[in-house]
Amino acid sequence: MDTKKKETGAKASAETQYAYHWNYQTYHNDPFLDQKFHGVKVRRWMRVLFWFGIVVLLALIIGYIVVGVRLLGVQKKLDETQKALSMLQNDLTSYEHQQRSAEPLKEYVSSLSDAVLKVSGTVDGEVSGVGFLLSNGYILSDITATASEYPYVEDASGTRVACHVLFTDLDTHLSVLYPQENVSGKSLSITQDVPNAGEPGFLIGYLSLEDTRIAAEQCSVVSGNAGGQLVVNSTKENLFVPLTVLCDQNGTVLGAYTSLGKMFSLDGLQEKIDSTQQKLFESESAFGTYFLMNFDSDTTYESVSYEEAELYHVPQGLRFTSVVDESMAEYVGIQVNDILCKINDTPVHTAEELEVALDSLPTPYFTATIYRNGKEYFIQLRDH
Repeated sequence: MDTKKKETGAKASAETQYAYHWNYQTYHNDPFLDQKFHGVKVRRWMRVLFWFGIVVLLALIIGYIVVGVRLLGVQKKLDETQKALSMLQNDLTSYEHQQRSAEPLKEYVSSLSDAVLKVSGTVDGEVSGVGFLLSNGYILSDITATASEYPYVEDASGTRVACHVLFTDLDTHLSVLYPQENVSGKSLSITQDVPNAGEPGFLIGYLSLEDTRIAAEQCSVVSGNAGGQLVVNSTKENLFVPLTVLCDQNGTVLGAYTSLGKMFSLDGLQEKIDSTQQKLFESESAFGTYFLMNFDSDTTYESVSYEEAELYHVPQGLRFTSVVDESMAEYVGIQVNDILCKINDTPVHTAEELEVALDSLPTPYFTATIYRNGKEYFIQLRDH
């Protein structure tokens, strides 16, 4: 019995060993199991490699974006540098051109300085401005004055001369004066190619067309409408009130900088200045003198009522209905239908008001304001 148990145990042990050996061989040698086992390993590494590739690709994309942005910034800076270099080159070229043309420009500016006049509204010079001596003998100034005032002008030599007021434009702060005596200095034509000008502080030392500095002793050049250039003169004295007159090559007054500190369009100023040449004085020799005239003996007149003034758009005053031949009234240029508006600053609407105004004069000298065709003229008269 014991022998039988031993045989049975030995047989079981042998079967167990065989089964183990078979399972071992099957596990390690079976082609199918081996492929399956290795297939599992391959798929696992493929996943690892796949995600690693994704990470690397994302890193490359992010790196490319970062590098691209930086390169764009560098390119932008390079473009800005190139633009700055180009502008600098243009400025250098312009500056060299200005240096070459500075001498004749300085000479021209120097020649303008004698035409710049200092204007004062009172004898003590409390009210001051700038004026320019024009070729017609008048002075264009930025000081506002009434016909009863007599501004003084001072030329480059220091000579002071009293002036009469031809007209004042309150909208633009400009006046046209004529001196009682000759004023020394170079006279400028309002119709010359490059006209006279004053000294606006924001233009001194600059070429406004190029926006670059100019080496020409505190002067400026600005472009005119007709392509010509305008020299902005710097006066010898540092005057507080500037005046600049702008004209094109045809002599048309385009505008002016005045003491109001802004640019005014003066399309009608040329006509206004030209009209002063058709002054009431027929004789050039009588320029600036006072005429002895009697309204009652030299003219006849009638009152212009308020209704007539409103209807015909004329000022109230005394309308001349006739002028005696070869009288002083005819000599100074008074015409039929002219309207006498003021004696100095006193309005006259009737014959009684004219008589009162003449009797109230502090001196025998007065200014008569005459209205004709929408314009005012001033006659310097002396009462008998």
